[in-house]
Amino acid sequence: MMSDVSTWKNVTRLVEQVMSLAGVPHTVVANTNVIESVGDTWAEPLEDWSKNEVVNLIRAFHRVRPVLPGKIEAR
Repeated sequence: MMSDVSTWKNVTRLVEQVMSLAGVPHTVVANTNVIESVGDTWAEPLEDWSKNEVVNLIRAFHRVRPVLPGKIEAR
Protein backbone atom coordinates (compact mmCIF):
# COMPACT_ATOMS: atom_id res chain seq x y z
CA MET A 1 0.00 0.00 0.00
CA MET A 2 1.56 3.30 -1.06
CA SER A 3 0.64 6.84 -0.08
CA ASP A 4 2.11 10.32 -0.28
CA VAL A 5 2.55 10.94 3.42
CA SER A 6 3.60 14.56 3.11
CA THR A 7 0.23 15.79 4.38
CA TRP A 8 -1.69 15.03 7.57
CA LYS A 9 -4.81 14.13 5.54
CA ASN A 10 -2.94 11.46 3.57
CA VAL A 11 -1.34 10.02 6.70
CA THR A 12 -4.64 9.67 8.53
CA ARG A 13 -6.26 8.09 5.45
CA LEU A 14 -3.40 5.57 5.17
CA VAL A 15 -3.62 4.69 8.88
CA GLU A 16 -7.39 4.20 8.60
CA GLN A 17 -6.87 1.86 5.61
CA VAL A 18 -4.19 -0.16 7.37
CA MET A 19 -6.21 -0.45 10.58
CA SER A 20 -9.35 -1.51 8.70
CA LEU A 21 -7.39 -4.30 7.00
CA ALA A 22 -5.09 -5.44 9.81
CA GLY A 23 -6.14 -3.80 13.07
CA VAL A 24 -3.88 -1.75 15.30
CA PRO A 25 -0.22 -2.04 14.20
CA HIS A 26 2.16 -3.65 16.67
CA THR A 27 5.02 -1.46 15.43
CA VAL A 28 5.14 1.97 13.81
CA VAL A 29 8.28 3.15 12.08
CA ALA A 30 8.27 6.92 11.91
CA ASN A 31 11.16 7.23 9.50
CA THR A 32 11.44 10.41 7.49
CA ASN A 33 14.45 12.37 6.43
CA VAL A 34 15.71 15.17 4.26
CA ILE A 35 19.25 14.53 3.18
CA GLU A 36 20.29 18.07 2.41
CA SER A 37 23.19 19.96 3.84
CA VAL A 38 21.86 22.60 6.18
CA GLY A 39 25.10 24.58 6.11
CA ASP A 40 26.46 27.08 8.57
CA THR A 41 23.80 28.06 11.09
CA TRP A 42 24.48 31.76 10.71
CA ALA A 43 24.38 31.66 6.90
CA GLU A 44 21.59 29.15 6.20
CA PRO A 45 18.33 30.73 4.97
CA LEU A 46 15.62 30.31 7.59
CA GLU A 47 13.26 28.82 4.98
CA ASP A 48 15.72 25.98 4.22
CA TRP A 49 16.26 25.22 7.90
CA SER A 50 12.51 25.29 8.57
CA LYS A 51 11.77 22.92 5.67
CA ASN A 52 14.27 20.39 7.02
CA GLU A 53 12.78 20.58 10.50
CA VAL A 54 9.22 20.16 9.23
CA VAL A 55 10.16 17.02 7.31
CA ASN A 56 12.52 15.52 9.86
CA LEU A 57 10.52 16.19 13.02
CA ILE A 58 6.91 17.11 12.39
CA ARG A 59 6.20 14.59 9.65
CA ALA A 60 7.75 11.84 11.76
CA PHE A 61 5.34 12.84 14.53
CA HIS A 62 2.48 12.62 12.01
CA ARG A 63 3.35 8.96 11.36
CA VAL A 64 2.91 8.06 15.03
CA ARG A 65 0.09 10.32 16.15
CA PRO A 66 -2.92 8.66 14.45
CA VAL A 67 -1.88 5.19 15.67
CA LEU A 68 -1.43 6.06 19.35
CA PRO A 69 -5.11 6.04 20.43
CA GLY A 70 -5.55 2.48 19.13
CA LYS A 71 -2.32 1.31 20.75
CA ILE A 72 -3.28 2.83 24.10
CA GLU A 73 -6.75 1.29 23.92
CA ALA A 74 -5.27 -2.14 23.04
CA ARG A 75 -3.05 -2.21 26.15
